[in-house]
Amino acid sequence: QTDKNLSSNILPSLGTSAIITTMSSLCLLCLSALISTIYGHSWVRCSDYGGTITGGDYNEADCNGWIRSWTFNNIEFGLDRGINYQVGVGSGQNLCPTPLSSDASSNYAGHYSDSTKLARYSAGESIQVVWPAKNHANYECFNYIPDTSMKLFMNPNVNPTSDLPNTASTMTGNGYELVKDWHEGCNPTSDGCGFQNCPKFCDNTDRATCFQYFTVPDVSQSGYYTFVWYWIFNPGTPYISCFE
Repeated sequence: QTDKNLSSNILPSLGTSAIITTMSSLCLLCLSALISTIYGHSWVRCSDYGGTITGGDYNEADCNGWIRSWTFNNIEFGLDRGINYQVGVGSGQNLCPTPLSSDASSNYAGHYSDSTKLARYSAGESIQVVWPAKNHANYECFNYIPDTSMKLFMNPNVNPTSDLPNTASTMTGNGYELVKDWHEGCNPTSDGCGFQNCPKFCDNTDRATCFQYFTVPDVSQSGYYTFVWYWIFNPGTPYISCFE
């Protein structure tokens, strides 16, 4: 693997393990969304998007990272395929849609059919994460769509061989570290905040391209790390996406 910006590097994957060299880290995200009277859902389409998003302009060629165990070649952006996954934190169920079973020695090949879609991060790098709106924003079209929580977590254990147990009532209680709270500094449900950063949302409320950025954290050891994208629509259980 090569670094994008620093001498250290990270390999991420959904579900999530990442390979990190000194001062770099990788991320796995899992996120879930729930809607009040309507069922809400979404998922991470790209864990490292290199293009510029101005609206409904997603280009798979600009995606450098997929989530764990999903392939998106020739798949229309936002198409429902059973990718969305909702789970109670502390329920004892698998936190990630697909439990981690491969290991670092194989570059988690069992979860990534295309090795070029296993994200590479460098510590301090700004990474763009992308997901479909699936009708879950406001702008000038709606005025009632909630957005309860929108975060990114990381398993701090390098080169994991399994996901952390989902037995505690909070993500940090289960051993995950908070990487980014996308509600910090803005008002949830306002345009551009948290989940609802979806330019040209009203042009196509289902398939609009949504995104946010996070800064890759420093790590003490290079290697793979798992990141979890965590989204709560209505108050309740989160939608989760994981990647290395």
